[in-house]
Amino acid sequence: MDRHLFVRVLWLLAGVIVTPAFHTAAHASPATIWTQRNDNARSGQNNNETELNVGNVNKNTFGKLFSYPVDDQVYTQPLYIPALTMSADNKPHNVVFVGTVNNTLYAFDADDPKANGGKPLWSRNLTPAGARPPTASDIAWDYRDFAKNMGIVGTPVIDTDSRTLYVVSRHVAGDNFAQQLHAVDIRTGQERPNSPVVITAAYTAAGVTTKFDSLYQNQRAALTLVNGVVYIAWASHGDIGDYHGWIMGYRASDLKQTTVWNTTPSGSMSSIWQAGEGLTTDDAGNIYCMTGNGAFDGKDNFGECVLKLSANPATGALSVLDYFAPANWEMLNATDNDLGSSGVMVIPGTKLLLGGGKGGALYLIDSDNMGKENDANNIVQEFQGTAPVGGQSGHIHGSPIYWKDASGQFVYVWGENDYLRQYKFTNGADANHGSFNTSATSHSPFRAPVFYRGMPGGFLSVTSNNAAPGTGILWASTPFNDNANQKVVEGSLSAFDARDVSHVLWTSKDFPSRDDIGLFAKFVCPTVTNGKMYMPSWGVHGGPCQLCVYGLIPAPTAGTGLAVQYFNDPANGKYPLTKPFAGSPILTRIDPVIDFDWGRTSPDPIVRTNHFSARWTGQIEPRYSENYTLHLQSSNGRRLWVNGRLLIDKWIDNRDTDYTGQIALEAGKKYDIRLEYFANVGMADAKLSWQSASQALESVPQSQLYPVPYTPPKRAVLPKTQHAVPKRPSLVK
Repeated sequence: MDRHLFVRVLWLLAGVIVTPAFHTAAHASPATIWTQRNDNARSGQNNNETELNVGNVNKNTFGKLFSYPVDDQVYTQPLYIPALTMSADNKPHNVVFVGTVNNTLYAFDADDPKANGGKPLWSRNLTPAGARPPTASDIAWDYRDFAKNMGIVGTPVIDTDSRTLYVVSRHVAGDNFAQQLHAVDIRTGQERPNSPVVITAAYTAAGVTTKFDSLYQNQRAALTLVNGVVYIAWASHGDIGDYHGWIMGYRASDLKQTTVWNTTPSGSMSSIWQAGEGLTTDDAGNIYCMTGNGAFDGKDNFGECVLKLSANPATGALSVLDYFAPANWEMLNATDNDLGSSGVMVIPGTKLLLGGGKGGALYLIDSDNMGKENDANNIVQEFQGTAPVGGQSGHIHGSPIYWKDASGQFVYVWGENDYLRQYKFTNGADANHGSFNTSATSHSPFRAPVFYRGMPGGFLSVTSNNAAPGTGILWASTPFNDNANQKVVEGSLSAFDARDVSHVLWTSKDFPSRDDIGLFAKFVCPTVTNGKMYMPSWGVHGGPCQLCVYGLIPAPTAGTGLAVQYFNDPANGKYPLTKPFAGSPILTRIDPVIDFDWGRTSPDPIVRTNHFSARWTGQIEPRYSENYTLHLQSSNGRRLWVNGRLLIDKWIDNRDTDYTGQIALEAGKKYDIRLEYFANVGMADAKLSWQSASQALESVPQSQLYPVPYTPPKRAVLPKTQHAVPKRPSLVK
């Protein structure tokens, strides 16, 4: 099927909205997501997902449950710790953690939006008093890789033994730019002793000393924790300024700096950005990374390389043990097709590394013999992993992820302007050997972006209940209809059968009024565990940035919608009608939600395509005691009453417009609601949404609407009274 037609079909298949009653999950041993891509091998897999499977992830049973507003954009992958006793109430919670570019950390209950009164379990802003987060304009007037703030960018890492979260914040006070490493107690949000520390460094090699620049060094990659050391990597801001790739290590116990290493001490450039992926480690504690455009000599400077580094047990100092530089590294440099646009994955059970860059090639490398620089690319295997539409780029940004079941081992990659592709891997004679079938076993029915073209492709996670049949699901976040390079665009979430990714299970566009993710959170992988998916949004339908929570939707236990009467109006009637809603309705029913885009059709075949009216009646129940804004978006005439108050009165024939009205409501209290609408000739639609300080903008859900049939108002009847009949005045003669 043509991908454009496919997505249009997805949009049309929306079913009945149901909104859940929330409960704290009590599944056995949920997976802990303590680091980006779930483990230090960066495999992206969670093999302990017992709740979600290919049978129940679909638009009828899976969708958005709720969301938490946050104060700015989120670049960090959500991290998840189960059964954590929190200081907010001294009770155990499953907790999800995110950080924003405004330098704010949040800890939210992962299951119940009403926990702690609907507020975060804790939140903490890490910007010092008198300072602010740096902004894109601090780098250059025309720098647009960030929309504005650039505070917390790299995904934190959590030490589950000490219950400490490590994160880098950035700030500026006057003309002084600084970066700080924080160690935060995940139960309270408070700083640990010796935290924070200001990050400073100098590195000397080949007779050259290079100082760390807090302004131009971009802390993009996720933090890595291995052998009691927190490792941090840095890149650039759009190749601006005198920058290098840096790695620094800090002892987790007291934040003492243990090592500093620079990718190009006698050269320049060579970022470690990896589209946000953290450094990779193997079972021996060796560290792997990929570098971008920059100087290369194979001795001191390592641009366009896959690197293997090791820490000296006595001093902690990092040194290069081995490396791989593609034979065409000079061309990659010259054309800005840097190798380091994604990270490195260790294929589980082997000593093989897999990674790819902007060129779209995938490199399978023996970690014991990486090949160094060699005209023949002396590695295990190399093949083209992406095949974009002719003339377009096929960059790999979200690095490959891995999954295994009884049918084999698979790796998934989603390059920009390309399909999600699934490749089968076969083990070799030993851990240093293996190979891929270079023809994809399957691919998704649509590309990323689905419409148009552009960066950065798909960001992936995979879940299963070990190798149980029918449990493998590939999750993806992609831009939807535009190029996300240097701008904020609409996003889309998708779920695929991991055995065959041509089988789409669900997308956030199947049921957009309920499930839409809104604006794409660039470089962020979905976090999926314990029956739920956690994904940041940079704003839904004009609302604030959010952390969105998706999961299985139970049968509704509350509202069922609003009662509605549809009327066929006179075909030659002139709107607004003198006597609307005359006669008997042609159709009565209960509409679960008011979220209709009939286009040039009508609500039902017995209702006229043009010249019809509708009247919805019932009650509405808010979730929060706050001032609400009700949105009524429609073409043609509309009126809205809540609690007897006329909030919106636009009984006029005009084009699609969003009108609003404000009213204070109490949580759990039901209020009478009446909505009237007429459709003249042409496009017809009607959408009722709400928004408050705690309620993200969304269509008013079925669970909060209760049908009450329309009852015509009774005419007032004056009571009968006795009146004295005045005497007729006598005639004067």
